[in-house]
Amino acid sequence: MLGRLALLGGTAPFLEFASRPAAAQSAAVGELGTTSRRQSTSGEWHRLSFEETYEDPVVVMGPLSRNGGESGHVRLQNVTGDGVDWRIEEWEHLDEIHTEETVSYLVVESGAHEADGTTIRAGTVDADDHPRSVSFSSSFEQPPVVLATSQTFEGDDPVVTRLRDVSAGGFDVEVQEAEANGSHTDETIGYIAVGGSGDRFETGTVIASNGWVSPSLSTEYPDPGFVASVQSMNGHDTVGLRRRSLDASSVDLYLEEERSQDTETSHTDEIIGYVFGENGPIKGTNGGDTRNDDIPQFGAWLSQNVGEDPTEDYEDWLGRKVLVSDQFIKQEGHYHDLPAWKIDPWTAWLEENPDRRLCWDLIIRNLASLEAGASGAANDAIRSLGETLVAEGHEDAYVRIEDEFNLSHTIHPQTNQECQWFVEFWREVVDTLRSVDGQQFDIVWNPNYDIADVDGYAERTWPGDGYVDTVGLDIYDRSWTHYNESSEPTQTDWEQTWQVLEDYLDWFRDWADDHDKALAIPEWGLWSRADSGYGGGDNPYFIEQMHDWIHANDVAWHVYFEDLDKHRLDSDDTRFPAAAAKFKQLFG
Repeated sequence: MLGRLALLGGTAPFLEFASRPAAAQSAAVGELGTTSRRQSTSGEWHRLSFEETYEDPVVVMGPLSRNGGESGHVRLQNVTGDGVDWRIEEWEHLDEIHTEETVSYLVVESGAHEADGTTIRAGTVDADDHPRSVSFSSSFEQPPVVLATSQTFEGDDPVVTRLRDVSAGGFDVEVQEAEANGSHTDETIGYIAVGGSGDRFETGTVIASNGWVSPSLSTEYPDPGFVASVQSMNGHDTVGLRRRSLDASSVDLYLEEERSQDTETSHTDEIIGYVFGENGPIKGTNGGDTRNDDIPQFGAWLSQNVGEDPTEDYEDWLGRKVLVSDQFIKQEGHYHDLPAWKIDPWTAWLEENPDRRLCWDLIIRNLASLEAGASGAANDAIRSLGETLVAEGHEDAYVRIEDEFNLSHTIHPQTNQECQWFVEFWREVVDTLRSVDGQQFDIVWNPNYDIADVDGYAERTWPGDGYVDTVGLDIYDRSWTHYNESSEPTQTDWEQTWQVLEDYLDWFRDWADDHDKALAIPEWGLWSRADSGYGGGDNPYFIEQMHDWIHANDVAWHVYFEDLDKHRLDSDDTRFPAAAAKFKQLFG
């Protein structure tokens, strides 16, 4: 039995942060199908041929029907443009021979598509038995249904794919072995995120725990296909998903616990997300490329409480993972002996998620004068710090050297001689860091946003392309022209201020492009009027414009500054309730 649903769309992808999308073209971007097979031996693979041919397909398959009494799930390998190998995989304590089961599959070309009235995004990510975060480069309006299946057979032990923390901005994914086993090597996970129901298919979620559950389906499809994945990980026992009684308007679903360690099968509530559709063509357009779903990487600068997870509460508030954060190193003694209280929580934070990176800010003005630093006076301290960072697992950290160096409270070189010393000091620091065995540091040149106001200053303080990996800028919602202490800003004030700030952002984008460097925004945020009459206050317009600019330009990573109340969004008594709501909507 074989039925297929073709998703029609364009083949010319564009990077999602590009300002002009490629024109839509008509071509197949996917198909939904159903097939049936039995598993005669453990090593038997079945070749499924696609109806269409794809350049870079993602395949999601399951759940299996439940004709046989033994546990089982789908395992894939050898995904190519015209098909995929699949088999029914039983857990190791079973005989790995299985009766015939029926299963639906969804194939979608990698990318972002507008298909039949909704958004579909397909991509891949490597993950093992630890959660791996995927952040969509542009958020859905609401949490999508995410379907996921391992595309590879790198590890011989049976695994299921588990999702958690599905939000409009992304999700976490991992593979899960039998309870009696544990760890598993990296597999390539294919995911398909569907933003909502279309004209010829519907999406939804249902809560399941013990026993069969029937989702409320609103449409009849004479020749239906049904694909689903568990969206949550409330219970940590290994669990798969099975279905029965699929017909034109209904289906039953069951959480099937693995039993290698015990015979108990009760499971806590989990969320199941599904796509239920009619076999047949669905027209759409290709809207982009998901290869940059983790770009720009989202970051937040948070105060650190000793012994606590630095970002856990913030992630709970926002509903997405923090992948970049920032820490100062100010005291000279900390360069030689970085305290455990300062680095250990961040080391643990990095170990929880391989996608995370920390940015260390080196305040070199506390190590030496410009003239002395240019002669290497700070090199011993820098080398000691670099060795500590590598030893503690921070070898790929972003390193901001004297951020906002063009402001008067920093090192602030002014004369041509001082600028030359600054450049030489910088090069001494970079050469010393790069001499540390095992380092992969990313060096960030990070003035304040208004460096272009002084003619030629950026050129005089640029240390050379070989001494910079990333161009960064710090930018806040402040204006000495359009905001004043005597009256609250109007919408017009906000818009006029943004026009000025956008020009600065564009300057940095062009500077990074001219020097072939990545672009980052290591600090950005609102500014409370309680701390300065020149702050924009509760300004959701600034949040919206920053979001749009970040995602319309090639920004590698950005960090919202949450550390002080004059910028902070996540507290119950935030000074920015309207802007905080807009921030959660756009970035959450």
